[in-house]
Amino acid sequence: MSLAKFGNATPTQMFMLELAGWKLNRGESLIIQDETERILEMCRARLCLVYHTRQDYRFELAEWREFLMLPGDDFDYQHSFAFDIVDQEVIQAISNPEVDRLSTLANNLVNSNSIDDLEYCRLETMINENC
Repeated sequence: MSLAKFGNATPTQMFMLELAGWKLNRGESLIIQDETERILEMCRARLCLVYHTRQDYRFELAEWREFLMLPGDDFDYQHSFAFDIVDQEVIQAISNPEVDRLSTLANNLVNSNSIDDLEYCRLETMINENC
């Protein structure tokens, strides 16, 4: 899919950006400012990554990146489409204290079942439509 700022990107590249809190589309790609919406996007991206890779590194961008950078990447994270700019953004997000804070919040929400059933159903629907 062709995205504003990033150009053509693979689904895995998109999921990694979304795990960092990006809202991606053709017209405009930006970091979500609303904390709740950003966490929901991160949750959706994590579920999509788990669905595609059959791995789960929670909301840990560094661990996801390490896995996706292994030789023989079958998930197209390293595909040349948008890899350079996507990976640069992911690396920046890994060292960003705000992303770390939101990742911790997201982990706590998931672990404590604080995401209510309606939101979980919304996320499941989004996954079925977008992963």
